Amino acid sequence: SSLYLIWDAPAPARCTIMAQGLAPIETQGFLHEWVNLAGATGDTVTLTWEGPATLCDAVALGGSELPDWVQLWRPAEGDCDILVLPTHADDEHLYLGGALATAAATPGCAVQVAYMVNHNGEYYRPHELLNGLWAVGVNRYPVIPKFPDVYSDSLEHAKAIYDEQEILDYQIALIDRFHPQVIVGHDLNGEYGHGAHRLNAHTLTKA
Repeated sequence: SSLYLIWDAPAPARCTIMAQGLAPIETQGFLHEWVNLAGATGDTVTLTWEGPATLCDAVALGGSELPDWVQLWRPAEGDCDILVLPTHADDEHLYLGGALATAAATPGCAVQVAYMVNHNGEYYRPHELLNGLWAVGVNRYPVIPKFPDVYSDSLEHAKAIYDEQEILDYQIALIDRFHPQVIVGHDLNGEYGHGAHRLNAHTLTKA
């Protein structure tokens, strides 16, 4: 009655799923994605996509009850109450976790997480990212940008690695897209001085 797909990062922007008795289904580009196949009448499901992408796992599920490990992500669409802007996957829990978990547990509070960098070069971290958000109650899919993860030990060094205007434009676009009531970001000193954390906070004050 459904499929649960787990991709290597990044997932294809679109994967088409064909099953007898159903119109073609387009995935949403989630790294972990549940696909409803209720009403399918055949015993074969075909997945096709363009470009380089690796499907790590495809789990076929039956019945109406889903296992509790299935993550039912909602698209990153519409206004949010709280926008959380961690630099890396794990910063949202280590440094912003109190705000994130409290907001996610508040009924009616829409929480959107948007990172400054991606971890597509480390196969396990994008999965840890989703698992961590799901564990604390976030169900809107995070925004994961094009900027790579590069370590920096100062704000000046981070400005030499990343284009400050590109980071600023990205953050302004997030604010325009989600219209948050509250934005949660890093300490201006980057908690322990991490340059990318400091750059994220520095540009956020301008945004």
